[in-house]
Amino acid sequence: MNPPGKKSGYRRILYALLPLAGPICFVCIWWAVTHLLAGGTPMAAYFVPEKTWQAALRLLGNGVLAGHTLDSLRRVFAGLGLALLFGIPTGLLMGSSHLFERSANLFFSCCAWCLHSPGCHWRLSFWASETPRCIFFWVSRASGPLF
Repeated sequence: MNPPGKKSGYRRILYALLPLAGPICFVCIWWAVTHLLAGGTPMAAYFVPEKTWQAALRLLGNGVLAGHTLDSLRRVFAGLGLALLFGIPTGLLMGSSHLFERSANLFFSCCAWCLHSPGCHWRLSFWASETPRCIFFWVSRASGPLF
């Protein structure tokens, strides 16, 4: 019998391997669903785990993945920076000034209505060049869904 708080060898190994249970279950479900769908949906065949791992290894091998990851992170941080620059001061102004809140509320309500109405899709496109100081934003009318 083990002293209290001391695990046996089997339990210690099981406890150490327990964090792997979630990812293993996820991959098994992913494999089963994509293989079941691949028969009836040709597009699902592109997302089977075997092809995904091969593509990931190919991207890692030729160095493309690192560059695209850095570009994506640059866009995320630029968006967070703009949110900090404009969103926080606007929220503080709206929270502290009833006059500003009343005047800005109509504008933000119209923006929210336009973004959520089914016939009016606006696409905010973001592009940052290789130099971080050169950032362009434009809003364009989209004819279909945003994705």
